[in-house]
Amino acid sequence: MLSVCVHVRSGVATPARREPTCLVVILAQTRSAHAVWDSFKRGLLDPLGCDLAVCVGRNLTSGPATDEYHAHAKFVWEYDEPTDYGDMFEFAARVLGAHSQEWRKVLPAPGHLFGGVLDPHHQHHGSGAVGIFVRWFLSYSLKQSGVDQLYERFVITRSDHVYAFPHPPLELLNASQLWSPTGMDFAGLNDRHLVVSRRDVHRALSLLDRVLLEPVTLLAEMNATTWVTEWNIERFLLFHLKSQGLDSRLGRFHRCMFTARSKSDVSLWSVGDYHSAMDLIVKYPDELKECEINAVSFEFFARNWTRMMQAPLH
Repeated sequence: MLSVCVHVRSGVATPARREPTCLVVILAQTRSAHAVWDSFKRGLLDPLGCDLAVCVGRNLTSGPATDEYHAHAKFVWEYDEPTDYGDMFEFAARVLGAHSQEWRKVLPAPGHLFGGVLDPHHQHHGSGAVGIFVRWFLSYSLKQSGVDQLYERFVITRSDHVYAFPHPPLELLNASQLWSPTGMDFAGLNDRHLVVSRRDVHRALSLLDRVLLEPVTLLAEMNATTWVTEWNIERFLLFHLKSQGLDSRLGRFHRCMFTARSKSDVSLWSVGDYHSAMDLIVKYPDELKECEINAVSFEFFARNWTRMMQAPLH
């Protein structure tokens, strides 16, 4: 039986400061909290002065989450983690008034975009469907709770980022644009971190809508897209932003974070390399290398993001 639970927590104690105008949202999972929380707080939450929300699947076998992200979140939106994300697509289809199971007509798309959905004819590997659904679920939760009207900016990100140096101040990131760090695009746009305004947040998150409402038309457009031969979440995200007319307002900033996990955490995709100095497994060595290069530049510019933003992107 499908169960979708939305839990909202408020009133988390914070130091005396002005009311935040931005909300940082953790998507999908609170990975590696015990290993990276301090860096996450020091590199993102504290410099930006944002509130925190968690939008994740809930593992029913492990009990209530007790990690630092949940403990510090002002808002928590959760759904019961399914064995088959096709169940979650069906839930969203009912909300949108789409025909049941019609969306499966898009599954022949080549690649591994819909990993996580079980299908006897077109089984994709990976977990792309998780990223597609959880963005829809975040948009749904923001609307249902009215939280989308409380903040001017949203930073949609992952919990397992280690910050080599602080995130750029939001005042340096033009609010009329969407912003993403450089690198890890995999011939599309990296799906791990996005800064977006209230005006654009729902359109930026609505990757699932056309899958459910226009699967045949969508598949035809995907098959006609000459710059993609196999689909992944990064290419589909860029394709979606193009279809929404948002790609022309996409800005990039120097990557300041890399993805890591502790030795005890399991990764379903990248195994990574162990770094004894940090006692962490770095999932993507190229991501760390880019951060290290950018950290040198950040020090050269006297840790001044205004000057850093003027430097060429790698």
